[in-house]
Amino acid sequence: MNMLGLFQWSVRQSADVETQMTSVEKTLAYTSLVTEDTEPDTPSLMPSNWPQYGIITYEGVSVNHNNDNTKALRNAWCCIRAHEMVGIVGKAGAGKKTFLSALLGLVPSSGTIRIDGINIHEIPLPKLRESIAVIPENPVLFYGTVRDNIDPHGDFTDEHIWKMLDEVHLKEKVLMLPENLYTETCADNPCGFSTSQLQLVCVARAALKQKKILVLEEAVTNTDWRGSALIQQTIKTLFKHCTVVTLAHRLRTIIDYDRVMVLETGRINEFDTPYELLQNQNGAFYKMSLESGEDFKTLLQIAQHKFENKPYRSPSLETILSTEVNMNFSSAPVRSPNNFLPAFQTLRLTRTINHLSTGGNRFSMTDD
Repeated sequence: MNMLGLFQWSVRQSADVETQMTSVEKTLAYTSLVTEDTEPDTPSLMPSNWPQYGIITYEGVSVNHNNDNTKALRNAWCCIRAHEMVGIVGKAGAGKKTFLSALLGLVPSSGTIRIDGINIHEIPLPKLRESIAVIPENPVLFYGTVRDNIDPHGDFTDEHIWKMLDEVHLKEKVLMLPENLYTETCADNPCGFSTSQLQLVCVARAALKQKKILVLEEAVTNTDWRGSALIQQTIKTLFKHCTVVTLAHRLRTIIDYDRVMVLETGRINEFDTPYELLQNQNGAFYKMSLESGEDFKTLLQIAQHKFENKPYRSPSLETILSTEVNMNFSSAPVRSPNNFLPAFQTLRLTRTINHLSTGGNRFSMTDD
């Protein structure tokens, strides 16, 4: 019996050591990280209100994997228009996260990525990243109060915070906390917030700052369709005058977006409205919709309704100016038929179209 007990104790200790060594391994990995060069070699002179439109262009962008020379993103050309809602889909390893990581300057990339016509490699990294709101797949609360997590720099009054919490459907939840806005939080004690509610906290923080570009990673764990739908409804209300890029796992999430980008092995295989993609029975998006387990007829109906009744329109100059001074996103004017297209957007669109392949892949050229 003593030998059996000793053996069991040894196994438990070995398992504990293995678990703890994982943390040591991660810590050592952090110590070997190369310090980022936050200041570009040739800084760009940008307007004080940059980005004003939220236009994103990829011009021959490629990204290599860290451990070898294979490409995670292959010579991508595309233009995401001002105030457009774009969904990114694809199988595991297709390059979805790499596409967004390149936009945030998290990975080295070749080619050119521009926001409102300015090369992001000419923008200091802190400025670039603070200009883009990111809602991660697994959000956490930082040490501090609920208020600190929504307004880290203390730029807004409690009245503004409560108003925003009401907009994101979290006011009642926060009112139930022991000290309301001033309840202490941390990653291990998120005040009982679900994954969807944690993402809504991120939405509130981004909406307060009035970012022109929002990047959302859809959560797939610990969230249900109702929670995901609430997040989408809130984003469409608060960010109707912003460019929204969503990395989606459920097609239902992005089926009513302006366009959907389908990535395959690092290439942009398809990029069009959901309805038009569903018309191509040989296309990747059509096949994904059949294999997703979601009701194809419902997806098609939603996509058709969007295509016929709510097509994308470029924002008017009046809309741009009004949202810059209007704190209340939900009451901002609707899109006007008096549309405009900035000169640099027209140029980028033309260059993108000129680089479209006539082969099976219309959006990514060969690797050479």
